[in-house]
Amino acid sequence: MSARFSIVIVKGPSVGETYSFDQSIVSIGRTAAENDLVLNDRSITGKHARITIERGRVYLQDLKSTNGTYYNGAALQVGEKVRLEHRDEFSLGKVVLEYLELKDAETDSADRDVTPEGIPARKDKEKKVARKGVMSLLQRKSVRISLIVFIIFFAVILGLKIFSEPEIIVGPPNLSKKPIFLPAPDVYGYTKSIPTRPHQAIFKFTAKSERIDLLYEVGGVDYDGEISIILNGTKIANAPLAIKSWSDEQVLHLPRKSLVKNGENVLVFKHTKNPPGKEKWAVRNLR
Repeated sequence: MSARFSIVIVKGPSVGETYSFDQSIVSIGRTAAENDLVLNDRSITGKHARITIERGRVYLQDLKSTNGTYYNGAALQVGEKVRLEHRDEFSLGKVVLEYLELKDAETDSADRDVTPEGIPARKDKEKKVARKGVMSLLQRKSVRISLIVFIIFFAVILGLKIFSEPEIIVGPPNLSKKPIFLPAPDVYGYTKSIPTRPHQAIFKFTAKSERIDLLYEVGGVDYDGEISIILNGTKIANAPLAIKSWSDEQVLHLPRKSLVKNGENVLVFKHTKNPPGKEKWAVRNLR
C-alpha cells in the first residue's frame, strides 16, 4: 500500500529524517512499544500525540503530554484536534515536525536539501512565505499612502477653512480701495470678510530717515513668492509662508536706495496669482 503522508523531523533528534505512513492512525512518542513514530528526546512523553485521518482529512491531537503539542505557536488543549495541511509545521516538546501530503511526499523527500547544520531548506515554503510577505507589505504601504493622502487633503481643506472664516480676522478689516497711510493696524487683503483687494494692498508713508524697518504680519501665504513686497516700483522681498494662521511679526529693512527721503513712498503687497486666481490672503499691523 502506498504511503498516505510523511512526517519530516525539522528540529530535534535525527534532523532531516522522513517517515512515511499508510495507516489512518499514527501515534507519536518516546517509547518504541507504543508508538508508530518514535522520537528519542527528553521533551517527548511516552505517548505524546496522535495523527488521525477522518473522512479524508488529517488531524493532530495531543495525548496529555508533559511538555505539550503546539500548532502555530499555540498549545493544543486536551481533546482538541487541529487539521493539518501540506507543509504545516507543529512542535512536540522541543521537537519540530513537518507534515507532507501524499501527492508531494515522495517528491519532497527526494528533492529536500539539507543545510550544513542539518536543517531542511524547504525552498518552496520559503518562496510561499516570501510572496505572502511581499503582498502584505504592498497592502500595508497602500493603506499608509491612502491615509497620508487623506491627512494632507484634510489639512489643506482645514487650513483654507480656517483662513476663510471671520475668526482669523483679528481687528477691523479695512474695505477701502484707496492707498492707506502707515501705520495701518487693520486687516487688508482678500478674504471672506475683505473682498476689495484680490491682488494688492497699497500703503503710503513719508521717510524721515534713511533707515526704516517695516513691521507686519501676513496670513494665507501657501507657497514661496505668492506675495511680493514692492517699494516705489522695485520688488524688495517675498512675504513668508503663513499657511494655516497668521505669521509671527515680521521685520523688513527697507533698502535705502529705494527710499524717497522726506518724500512720499509707496509700498505694495501684491498677490502674484490674483487675478485671475481667487486665493485668500491678508496683511495686518503694518507700522
